[in-house]
Amino acid sequence: MLKHAGQRGPGLAHSIVVLIGVVGLLTAGLQVLTPRTYPPPRLGSQQVVATRNPKIGVHLRLSGTDDETALAEQLSQVREMGAQWVVDLFPWAYVQPRGPRAFDWRGADLMIAHAKQQGLEV
Repeated sequence: MLKHAGQRGPGLAHSIVVLIGVVGLLTAGLQVLTPRTYPPPRLGSQQVVATRNPKIGVHLRLSGTDDETALAEQLSQVREMGAQWVVDLFPWAYVQPRGPRAFDWRGADLMIAHAKQQGLEV
């Protein structure tokens, strides 16, 4: 583009806005591509299910729960009632909350770890 006499090109403010936009896009891209790390689950001692009927199981909606205390308590109650297995829903939106290349298995991993600790099959 030709400049006419007396006209200036993009100013400093425009350059700063573009730079901020580029930095923002790079930061967002890194957050999507960087895997999250979590502490290991707080598991108690291994439990065993005592049941008279191994056909008994429970359907749950615990995946995606970050509250380990509540998760452990609910799975303990399942074991105490004599259920030997559980079924849970693992919505894909919980596993990929930040985009197609970023996976977050924490909710599913916590649920499975606590279920196994309670002696339950998933």
